[in-house]
Amino acid sequence: MKRKKGSLTPYLFLALPLLLYGFFIIYPMLYSLYLSFFDWEGMSNKHQFIGLGNYVDIIKNDEIFRISLLNNLRWCLGTVLLPVTLGLLFALALNRKRSGAGFLRTAVFTPVVLSVTAVGMMWRWMYDPTTGLINNALKMFSGGKVTFNWYADTGNIIYYLIVAGSWAYTGMCMIMFAAGIKSISGSVLESAMLDGVNGRQMLFYIVLPQLRNTLNTVLVYSMAQAFKVFDLVYVMTGGGPGRKTNVLASLSYETVFSYYQYGRGSAIAWILTIVLLFISLVVNRLISMQKE
Repeated sequence: MKRKKGSLTPYLFLALPLLLYGFFIIYPMLYSLYLSFFDWEGMSNKHQFIGLGNYVDIIKNDEIFRISLLNNLRWCLGTVLLPVTLGLLFALALNRKRSGAGFLRTAVFTPVVLSVTAVGMMWRWMYDPTTGLINNALKMFSGGKVTFNWYADTGNIIYYLIVAGSWAYTGMCMIMFAAGIKSISGSVLESAMLDGVNGRQMLFYIVLPQLRNTLNTVLVYSMAQAFKVFDLVYVMTGGGPGRKTNVLASLSYETVFSYYQYGRGSAIAWILTIVLLFISLVVNRLISMQKE
């Protein structure tokens, strides 16, 4: 009897967390999947079943969906190139014990602990055409001759948002790379230095191959963040102007809460989920092939 009670104890401890997880995560997901097969404006009790109609119409006819998907792909490319590259460079530069390294490491990492809302508000003010920090700096150094309206060309605004997002993500990439560098055996580096290996050879033939697993982790993290991005876009532009800066998550939110198209918004969310799942499977497969 005592053995039976002991065997049930772990499940009793897990029961409440699993119940909460099922109620707040699993149930909303399944309910949104259910809604994606209906045409429902959220106000009436009538749910018109249309099957895959929402999915087909979104993929075939929705221009804003295509813009949002393209913005996600741009964000993915930008946040792989900028934060990953900068994070690696900062990790390499600040790895050695030198004066001010701790301060610089803290400065680079600080944006990670800020809320995304704070980051968005900060960069929105910096980009402001009249009172923003960047334009005021340009005016000061050019004698008032150089100014720039960041919002004039709607096609380029998404790139300015990517810069803001990259600033927020770089610190995490740096910390992950720094942990990977610390795991490299010091004897390997010392032997390479004794053999006359220069800095470039050390980086490309010794350090980077040793960081392969860390790099894979950073890439998966960066791509997941790129496709989940919502709050930074929502805070800085709200998907505008002209809905040109929407990503899939913000488009889903806007479709549900601004246009009251619950079925369509749920379908967009599930398309995003499928895209994320596909990317995760491809990346994991590539990592497995690399290990083999």
